[in-house]
Amino acid sequence: MSSISEVIHAHVDKILNEIHTSFPAKILRYDHDRQVADLQPTIKKKFRDGTVLDLPVLHDVPILFYAAKDCVIGLPVSEGDTVLVLISERSIDGWLHSDGDVVDPDDIRKFNLSDAVAFPCLRARQKIEPFEKDSIEIRHGKNILRLCSLHIYISAEKPLNIKSSDEVTIEAAKSIEIKSEQALNIQCKNANIKTEKVTIDASISKFNGDIECKNVVCSSLKAETKISAGEDVTAAKETVSLAKHVHAGVLSGPASTSPPSPTV
Repeated sequence: MSSISEVIHAHVDKILNEIHTSFPAKILRYDHDRQVADLQPTIKKKFRDGTVLDLPVLHDVPILFYAAKDCVIGLPVSEGDTVLVLISERSIDGWLHSDGDVVDPDDIRKFNLSDAVAFPCLRARQKIEPFEKDSIEIRHGKNILRLCSLHIYISAEKPLNIKSSDEVTIEAAKSIEIKSEQALNIQCKNANIKTEKVTIDASISKFNGDIECKNVVCSSLKAETKISAGEDVTAAKETVSLAKHVHAGVLSGPASTSPPSPTV
């Protein structure tokens, strides 16, 4: 005959066996539009007598992402991913279909498997990937965004696209450097550069169109059609003026003149 303590212990044990709190699970099916999944718990239920049972598949479990107002951090959740299941203390059916305000639970059940939600954040030790310990890192395959106290690092295996329906502003207290192993292409309606000095270090600089400027100083300038100036063009270290230069040895007939004489 069992003692009173044994009876109480068995009764408490039976109650605890029906209380669910948290456990890992694997995604069997995921509905991206509804953000719900069917989950298979990956830890079995074990009793004192050694009996082991599988927990049932949980259907339409809400998958939780970091979100506030109209902001969200989404993850590419898919079948086979592991999640951490959390069981609500009370029924959440009514609340899930409400506007988020306080509601009365539509059932008196507690810690029931029907009231599960899941975070896609738990992985077995063999599947954990290392990341920089002193940074915030967002990684998708080989694409990495890393925020550190000293720098921001972006590495993209595929094309990197930045799109805005409004202005994009880049400000730096020091220099901005752009490096490309191939071409640098800029397409826009108008390009405005305001600076004290522009230096272009290239064997050939080609402009397909007109160039308008106040002063041009260069070692070599070539145009396929024409070069025009509103005031003047000077050469020979600015000692010969195109508009004001003169020639010596001027003769009538087909004879050639001497080279231009310095005018400055």
